[in-house]
Amino acid sequence: MEDFKSKGNAAFKQGNFADAIDFYSKAIAALAPEDSQCAALYSNRAASNLSLGNKEAALSDAEKCIEAKPEWVKGYFRKGMAYNALERYAEAEKAFEVALEYDKENYDIQDRLNNVRATLKDQRQKVRPSNCTSAEQAKTIGNSFFKEGKYEKAISFYTRAIDMTKDDDVNKVNYYNNRAACYTQTHNYPCVITDCTMALQLDASNLKAKLRRAYAYKGNEKWKLALADFQEVQARQPSPNISQEITRCKKYSN
Repeated sequence: MEDFKSKGNAAFKQGNFADAIDFYSKAIAALAPEDSQCAALYSNRAASNLSLGNKEAALSDAEKCIEAKPEWVKGYFRKGMAYNALERYAEAEKAFEVALEYDKENYDIQDRLNNVRATLKDQRQKVRPSNCTSAEQAKTIGNSFFKEGKYEKAISFYTRAIDMTKDDDVNKVNYYNNRAACYTQTHNYPCVITDCTMALQLDASNLKAKLRRAYAYKGNEKWKLALADFQEVQARQPSPNISQEITRCKKYSN
């Protein structure tokens, strides 16, 4: 195995990436699948594949690297590089973020993450909700605007995600919850209540929607309705804070 690995490294340094892939593949074949040494070989083969423009193969190797050694930064770095080459920038951002968690002082990863974020920001400025080709794309852009505090823009993209999603799709509940979070930030309590109610019609057990609606009812001084929601949340997930809200609602609902 070591001989194949050494030959692969030498071929890579010389720019003979096809040969490097061949040697790394032979080294991998010489090991048991669960051997952690496979991680470095998959990482090296991912770099070789990416150098040849084999983007999907590079992504596959990066994922195998992570599977072989889940807490190693290199696998997530390779994954980010592959996604970046595939122009799947949102996924590249996530991969680089995880990589940075494992190596917080790695300035190369930080630079690449910054570049991906700049690309995403530029894309968002150009994309309109109606141009989104999938609900997931609309949600991702909505999330970015939410993080920036641009709630009205986020609302427009979450609305697009909702409109593109069928009621039997479990993701629709999340889209309603996300839009309700925006309305919460802008203190638009009637819209919070509407979106949370829609989410609960799709998933009656959704605690996030129930709790957010409770606070919206409270904000609208609908104390009895707030009390009912807070009590249900407390029954399922007891909390001192919710207990205080229940006491407050009882006081003002009398």
